[in-house]
Amino acid sequence: MSGFVGYVGGQLVIEKDDRLVLSTGDTLVQFLTSEQTFSRNCVFPDVPKGEGYVYNFDVDYSALAESYGYVFNNASCVLAKPQEWENQITLGAIPDGADIFWGKALLNRTVGPSHSWGVESLTPRIRMNDYIQITGSFLLEQVRGLSRALSVFISGDNLIVDLQQSCGPAAGNFGNWGQTMAPEADRRGGNVSAPSGAGKYVHTAHNGFTGSGTVDDYSNTFPVPTLVTIAAQYQNGGVNEAPYSDPTDYGVTYALTVKGRFGRRS
Repeated sequence: MSGFVGYVGGQLVIEKDDRLVLSTGDTLVQFLTSEQTFSRNCVFPDVPKGEGYVYNFDVDYSALAESYGYVFNNASCVLAKPQEWENQITLGAIPDGADIFWGKALLNRTVGPSHSWGVESLTPRIRMNDYIQITGSFLLEQVRGLSRALSVFISGDNLIVDLQQSCGPAAGNFGNWGQTMAPEADRRGGNVSAPSGAGKYVHTAHNGFTGSGTVDDYSNTFPVPTLVTIAAQYQNGGVNEAPYSDPTDYGVTYALTVKGRFGRRS
């Protein structure tokens, strides 16, 4: 075993067994001996949402029976709209001269979401009720289209916790799809709309209704007015529309405890 204490290149250097232990040419850090504890509730809000509506039809023509058989279906769903949200909570004032914090964080989700996010569960991505070293941001939750993160750092004269929530871009392909009704032909089509603004599917509000039957066509002419009138009953705003309601609340709350020491860098 060997060691060295002396000046190298104008800097005070301490070496132990060929390992550089300290050099005044590097950044020196000194921490307070007393540990401090901070506790706060971190509340993430529900995401902005609106209605999505699905309508489709299946019309089959029978030349032998001279009639059109039809089936109409609908459904309403909850769409999550794009959002970028951030909030900062002050944990406490920093000591004079401090510019670094070395600590650990314990998190416990005390309020969870009311429903799953589509087919995915908003399960916390980190261990609950266990201290974790603060080395960067904590990714708390992540599913397709939604993520939540938490960071602890010094900002100005305070130690803060920064909360971030991101709800991604809306889905596409809204509008009409398939075929249009035509005389003496089988046709399938429909419409996907977002009456409250485009978003991404997260929950089925109502499984909807199905209407079926036949329309005679003894004159061999396509009964457009009759089928259109029946179809309108199952579209958004019709008497047989799938009603919309939103029972979901994706807001969550985490109880946060932070323990650590403040320090100063030379």
